[in-house]
Amino acid sequence: MNIAGLITCFTILASTQIFGTTLHLSLTEAIEIALHQNEDMKIAQINEDQAEKEYQIIRSQMLPHISAQGIASKYFDRSVVPKTVPGPGGVAVFHDMPINRKYGLETQLIATQVLFSFGQIFNSVQAANQGIEIKKIQKENDRQDIILNTTNTYLALLLSEKALKIAKESHENATTIKSILSGRYSKGRSPLADLVKLDRDIAFRWTEVLKAKNENEMAEAYLKYYLNVGQDTHLVLKTDLSMISLTNIDLYEKRLQNNSNIKLLKNKITADDYLIKSKKAAFLPTLSSFVAYNHTGSSEKNDFSDVPGINHVGTVGIRINIPLFEGGKTSSAYKNAVLEKTKTMISLEKAKRLLVLDLEKSLIEFQSHRAIYKQNLQSIELAKKTFEISKKRFASGQSSITELNDAELLLTQAKINKEMTLFKINQLNAKINRLTR
Repeated sequence: MNIAGLITCFTILASTQIFGTTLHLSLTEAIEIALHQNEDMKIAQINEDQAEKEYQIIRSQMLPHISAQGIASKYFDRSVVPKTVPGPGGVAVFHDMPINRKYGLETQLIATQVLFSFGQIFNSVQAANQGIEIKKIQKENDRQDIILNTTNTYLALLLSEKALKIAKESHENATTIKSILSGRYSKGRSPLADLVKLDRDIAFRWTEVLKAKNENEMAEAYLKYYLNVGQDTHLVLKTDLSMISLTNIDLYEKRLQNNSNIKLLKNKITADDYLIKSKKAAFLPTLSSFVAYNHTGSSEKNDFSDVPGINHVGTVGIRINIPLFEGGKTSSAYKNAVLEKTKTMISLEKAKRLLVLDLEKSLIEFQSHRAIYKQNLQSIELAKKTFEISKKRFASGQSSITELNDAELLLTQAKINKEMTLFKINQLNAKINRLTR
């Protein structure tokens, strides 16, 4: 993480309310912390840096190359040279020829510059430049995924807290019903069957409390993972589930062009175009210039500081490299680049269709759950009235324990349905935002 990222993350953490091992977080604060703490963002930044280095490597082909080499040799006093004379019976005989000097030295300094390559190097550089843009878009893609995952995890923890609260209220209602039963038979013994049924209901509801508590702990653990904070930290969420409305729904399909996956594939096609041009240019000659300086000589001693026989030769020229036959390597590389572009274009069309379908489905579900939420509110009001009436009827002996228990379960389910619908609305809103970014 860079210094700016560390400062930003520290500022966000400092702005949240921290008491001991308790961290109070809004949804926005949770997202900012996750973006700076998540390993995927760090990897995405490294990938972008690597793409920039790759661009510099390829771009270096457009610049002059300067190199130097030196060879120092020691010759034997007598050595075999490739010279033959006729021997007995016509058999060639090698003669040992003396070498006049024992030591040799050869140094060379050469500079080369590509002058013209029919776009082979230029298009490779442009493809590498597009590679940098692709990594930047991929980083933004990862960023949007982290925002979506953090939001969903945050919402899941909110929902689990609501479910735990509802389960506890249901358990308290069952305990209240038992108190009503005891008051109803205050002057006599309560029916054993009703007591057993109530105890069973209370035990059942307590089991639901334990399940809800377990779900809450798991949801909190997942959010801590995305925030990269210690598991001993207790999270207190400051943002609540809220009713959301979307405006200008017709514009959302137009915003699909902003989707980072679509941008990624479009840039990939542009990079493939440059790569195809580069591979096609590899069939053509490459023209380059060179300047060389040679320093050669030999000596009886291994000291060349003062030898009159040292030769100094400077050379300047033009070199043309014509690829005649490379075993099908150039042709296969060109065809492979064309196939890669074709594959990317197919992937782009597929991604567009799936994106449109996913957005339409999400918008339909969003509007449907908004309508369902209004019905949930009415259901809760009716369930509350039914439960209160049943309690009064049960207290006066006008209804059975089964009727009162059913009324309480209906109220509990109505509350859960309302929170589930509100959770789904917020989740769909986050998904729609992701699809259009």
